[in-house]
Amino acid sequence: MVIALWFAAWVHYQRGDRAATKAVVERALTLAVEYAISGWSDTAILLPWASGAQLSRLELAELHGQIPLAASTAWRRVFSRCALVQLYIAAGYFDEGLAVLSEGISAADRTAFYGPEVHRLEGELRAKIVPSDPGGAEACFRNALDQAGARGERSLELRAATSLADLWRSQGRHAEAREVLAPIYGWFNEGFDLPDLKQAKVLLDQLAANSE
Repeated sequence: MVIALWFAAWVHYQRGDRAATKAVVERALTLAVEYAISGWSDTAILLPWASGAQLSRLELAELHGQIPLAASTAWRRVFSRCALVQLYIAAGYFDEGLAVLSEGISAADRTAFYGPEVHRLEGELRAKIVPSDPGGAEACFRNALDQAGARGERSLELRAATSLADLWRSQGRHAEAREVLAPIYGWFNEGFDLPDLKQAKVLLDQLAANSE
């Protein structure tokens, strides 16, 4: 049950459903404590996001320390680090977030499970750390987009396209931004109430308005 709840939490997290994520994670952690089940404490990394909390450096470091103790497989370690990096970004600790990706995710990890999200998050961090040099961020977004597209990972492809289009929007490259985002957004025929699709639609509307 704890393992099943971990996967359910991942699905809710990927969908951007904070309430459902929180409920599932809390249930999993309660069961793990009640039955003395070890090795799944990395599930707790999703709780701050689900609760909308903004953590301190110390709190983030404590969560970081839980990953090698709990996530015994590469795919769980990569996913947990990506979730943690999102918390670093939300708290404004961009250099620390980049360190989490650089130190804990190998070159092989970047081509495996959740690889597109690793590249995308690195791009988001580089764009914030060195906004005067967008080339590094663009390369990361392109890597994420190409990898997700080649593997048919549509939700990760949409995220990568949204990040790249937003970068180009900030540079005034509105037509290029629409060209990269519109076809991927147009592939979806459901889920328009989810955060990723909402964000993409808002960006497309802004790009359309700027093109008029």
